[in-house]
Amino acid sequence: MILTDLLNIFFPIRCIYCNKNSKKIPFCQKCLLKIEHIDERCLIQGSNRAAFFYSGLVREAILKAKFEPNESVARALSQLWSFYFCQNENMLFFLENKPACVSFVPLHWRRRVTRGFDFAAIIAKTIAKTLEIPLVDYLKCTRLDAPLSNSQNKEERLAKVFGKYTLRKKTTVKPHILLVDDIVTTGATFNAAREPLITAGANVTCYALAYTPLND
Repeated sequence: MILTDLLNIFFPIRCIYCNKNSKKIPFCQKCLLKIEHIDERCLIQGSNRAAFFYSGLVREAILKAKFEPNESVARALSQLWSFYFCQNENMLFFLENKPACVSFVPLHWRRRVTRGFDFAAIIAKTIAKTLEIPLVDYLKCTRLDAPLSNSQNKEERLAKVFGKYTLRKKTTVKPHILLVDDIVTTGATFNAAREPLITAGANVTCYALAYTPLND
């Protein structure tokens, strides 16, 4: 505790948007108020859910994290989501029971090497720590496809990601998995990623950092 206080004095946490001093997370109170949350009871694209709308400051930060790329911003966003979980007593009410573990929708290894990190994996690690449950790397991305943002509709997206994710070898899945990703649009990627987990006998809850309509 003393060490943390000293570090905050000499190396203060700063808001990634306005660069003002912050406290526990890299977002000042003023900027936090500008972030558009999604009601925790709201279903996005069927059974999928998301914490924030892909707009404003969240959109700006996600673009910076993914395409500069900037791992520190990715970690800041994961802390924001974790903070959101902790501050909302009803945030996890939709879980019929506490997940046995957290997993994530992985990047293809080539894209991960190019970017230097896997954004969804960073989010999953933070959420697993918040919920005090294991993080399990269940899935493997088998193809390096063009970004889904180039697709015009849900059917095209579903076709592009069909069979893209498989379970890693010698994997025994836990009964209830919280599967996370950075952005959900039509839910095509979540559908493809959850399929091998459901086939293996798991109940899968999908949750993204942000939600954006297809035409955004």
